Amino acid sequence: MFPPFAEYVGAQTLPPHIANSPELRLIKRQMAIGEELASLRNQTIKFSHVSTDGKMVVDRTPAFEALQARITEKEQALEKLAKLAERIEKILQENGVESVHALEEHREAHASTISSGPYRAWDEFRLHRERPIGQGGHPHLLPSDLAKVESYKAIEDGIRADMDQAKAALKPIDAAREKISSLVSEANRL
Repeated sequence: MFPPFAEYVGAQTLPPHIANSPELRLIKRQMAIGEELASLRNQTIKFSHVSTDGKMVVDRTPAFEALQARITEKEQALEKLAKLAERIEKILQENGVESVHALEEHREAHASTISSGPYRAWDEFRLHRERPIGQGGHPHLLPSDLAKVESYKAIEDGIRADMDQAKAALKPIDAAREKISSLVSEANRL
C-alpha cells in the first residue's frame, strides 16, 4: 500500500505535504488496526487451556464470542482499508501521478494556466501597443483595431487554446479528487 510513503512511517519530522497526505494517514490507520488486531488475538489466549488428555481447548464463553466478533470486525476493516487503498492507487495511476500531492500540483498548474491567461493576453496587448512600428509594434492603432492585428490575434488565440485545454484537463482531475476524498473519508470511518 503506497510504497513511496511507507518509508515515512514513524519519522519524527516530515514535510507538510507528506505528513498531511491521505496516503500516510491510511498507512498509519492500517498499522493501528493491525496493532489492535494483534492485541485482540493475544487476548484469545485467556480463553484456552490444556485439557486432561493434553489437547488445547478453547472455552466458548460469551466473552470469547464477543472477542472473536471484534477480531472479525477488525480483520474486515483491514481488508476494506486495503481495497480502498488499491482503488486510490488505481485512480492516481489513471491520472498519471504517484501521489495525491502530485495530483494537486497537476491541478494547480492547470488552474494557473486558466487564471493567468487574461494577464498574459493583456501583457501581449500592451507590448504590441508600446513597441515601435519598426519592431512589430502598433502604437498608432486604437485598441479595437490592435485586437484585429494578426500577430496579436494569433498570440491571443494560442492563450485561449491553452486556457480551454486546461479547463478540459481539470474535469477529470476534479472528478479524481472527489473520488479520492470520498474513499479517504470512508477509510477514516473504519
